[in-house]
Amino acid sequence: MATRKSNSGQTSEATKLKQTRTEQLAQIRHVIAVIEPRLQKAVTYQEGQLKLLDSVSLGLYDEIDKLSKKRQQSQLQIWFLIK
Repeated sequence: MATRKSNSGQTSEATKLKQTRTEQLAQIRHVIAVIEPRLQKAVTYQEGQLKLLDSVSLGLYDEIDKLSKKRQQSQLQIWFLIK
C-alpha cells in the first residue's frame, strides 16, 4: 500500500508541476505580448535615429570638404601674393 501512496503522491506532484509550468508559460506569453510592440517601437525609433545620424554625417563631410578646398585656395592665393 505504501507504493500506491507514493505513486499517487508522485502523480499529484507531477500534476501540480505541470499546472505550475502551464501558468508560467502563460505568464511568459503575456510578457512577450506586452514587450513585442515596445520592442518594435524601439527598433523603428533606432532606425530613424540612424537615418538622421547618417544624414548629418554626410552633411558634415560635405562641409569639411568645402572648407578644406577653400583653405587650399586661400593658401595658394597667399603663396602667390608673397612671391
